[in-house]
Amino acid sequence: MNNIKRIIFDLDNTLIPWSNDYLEAVKKAVEEYNIPKTYEEMDGAYATYEEHYNNYSYENFRKHIKEQLGIEVALEFIKAWIEYLGDMALPATEELIETLKYLKEKYDLAVLTNGFTASQSKRLETAGIKEFFTSIYGSEKYNKPDARSFIEACGPYLPEECLMIGDNLRMDYEGAINAGLKAIHYNKKEESDGLTRVRALSELREIL
Repeated sequence: MNNIKRIIFDLDNTLIPWSNDYLEAVKKAVEEYNIPKTYEEMDGAYATYEEHYNNYSYENFRKHIKEQLGIEVALEFIKAWIEYLGDMALPATEELIETLKYLKEKYDLAVLTNGFTASQSKRLETAGIKEFFTSIYGSEKYNKPDARSFIEACGPYLPEECLMIGDNLRMDYEGAINAGLKAIHYNKKEESDGLTRVRALSELREIL
């Protein structure tokens, strides 16, 4: 892949593996604010947010909870939930840290993630890898796979000078390709999907 100047990473299940991050954050907020719904119900509402809204905002999030669960919640509850999420992330593996060190010497690194920039940035800090990234783009304007989110994440570079790496085929790989970027699908499965892909992020040291 010639002429690549910036590598853009997805966050959830790419840089930071899925765990109980989201569930623990909402559980803490639900208990603190005495919300009359279980944290599992609240987490379920979070999971369907992107089906209804093309960007992230606190007010839209409040509206979505009312639509899905039939309750009014305070703006402070939403802000606390998102703030707690920033503290929820597993420590990065040594393998990932070494891979990012290698890539940082050759490319400008950025993150493009659906969600609130502040909490996702804090999660990178919690995982111990924020220092490797020049820019972190949440989706207060547009959710992936909207092409405009990828163009914004290119920063000062042309789309053809940027490479997107993520686990979601539609949002990360196809979204980036449709916006004019190059892309690698991070796919841990054994079978080939016929795309440019890696099964482990450490493989990037061999091909970039």
